[in-house]
Amino acid sequence: MTGAALSIVLLLLLANYGFTGIPVNSLTILSIIAVLFFVYDVICYLFIQKLKMPLNIIATVNLLYCCYTVILMLIHSAKLSTWGFIYFSAEVLLILFLAAAEYKAANRS
Repeated sequence: MTGAALSIVLLLLLANYGFTGIPVNSLTILSIIAVLFFVYDVICYLFIQKLKMPLNIIATVNLLYCCYTVILMLIHSAKLSTWGFIYFSAEVLLILFLAAAEYKAANRS
């Protein structure tokens, strides 16, 4: 939940200051996905007691978000700044680690 909120804030800051080299409309799409993800996380946290299904969904969406981010990095590789490469690479690695932990936790429940 806090990861999605942090992504929202960082993506909006990056969009406003142009540090990444990725167009603002693409960063806006990533921000919207993060907002939807945050809302889903909050709903699951507040209202869903059985965690297996929500964790599997969250992990899958995390992997799709990573795929979309990598595709954006490839499409805009000529314009991608060093800061953009570092930020998005770190974000993808962190989310991949998180998704693996979510799948593992969901399969333990």
